[in-house]
Amino acid sequence: MYKPFVSFVLITHNNIRTIRKNLLSIQAQSYNKKEIIAVDDGSGDGTINVLENFNVRVIKIPPCPAAKALNVGFRSAKGDIICYLGADAYLESKNWLDSVIQAFKKFKPDAVITNMIPKNAYTNPYAYYCAMGPLSISTKGSFWYKETTGFLCNCSFLKESLQEVGFANEHFRVAEDTELLHRFRKKKKKILHLSSVRVIHDHDFGFRNLCKLSWKQGKSRGAFYKLHPDFRTLRSKIKLFFILGILVAFMCSLFYFPFLNLLMLISLFGYEINRVAEAKKHFGFLNFLQIIFYAAVDDGLRFFAFLTGAIF
Repeated sequence: MYKPFVSFVLITHNNIRTIRKNLLSIQAQSYNKKEIIAVDDGSGDGTINVLENFNVRVIKIPPCPAAKALNVGFRSAKGDIICYLGADAYLESKNWLDSVIQAFKKFKPDAVITNMIPKNAYTNPYAYYCAMGPLSISTKGSFWYKETTGFLCNCSFLKESLQEVGFANEHFRVAEDTELLHRFRKKKKKILHLSSVRVIHDHDFGFRNLCKLSWKQGKSRGAFYKLHPDFRTLRSKIKLFFILGILVAFMCSLFYFPFLNLLMLISLFGYEINRVAEAKKHFGFLNFLQIIFYAAVDDGLRFFAFLTGAIF
């Protein structure tokens, strides 16, 4: 019978609002062969006190980028499987770990990524917009072979595969998750996406955070493309030229057809219009317009940040 030892690795920094629920969700798992490692880089809000009230191995380090803290946790893990869970997220069910282990047993992947769903996805318009990708994916598991990005903070690895590929690249202050998963892809490792197994992201989903997150992710993606030219697939190039064309058309409309401005903004995120349209099933007209606005701002910021990261 397949009964691997599992290490949960957390990175904490002033997570007093969410860390207790995070730890309770891990502690409640029906699978018992596990350990929890928390790497804290200088919390000053009481996070350490909460960690010490649980059966957690706490490693205190000076403030540092996420990749460095993550590697401290990876190297300290004793498990055959290493689960990296964000400190601002929690496992949706008590059988989450059982499902992940069964996936490793049945499909023999090198890594398993579960869905990350924002908290209050059906009441907060922006949270719903962020969740539409995961919410609309088929419940069947699928392998990612091509342009794999994703997030590490809901990802589980076979320790031997992680050691073979290498840990997080500490030269990356952001996008370390994309870079590591890209190296898994280059090594022809199997990454299984379990869309029916979910992690709840307890994040502050507001407009201000939308702008910060969009800019950060866009800039990190640009830096990643700059350092990994082989990641520039045909699909990525087509998308880039598509967005450039829409921006040119939008600028022209400012001078010739002002009434087309809104249409151009909607076209800017046309390649993901399906998840925006899906929102009509759950929200009223005003909230639907708010989601359209979010989508336009999100894609616009990501694009300009992408250019900044790729050039500078």
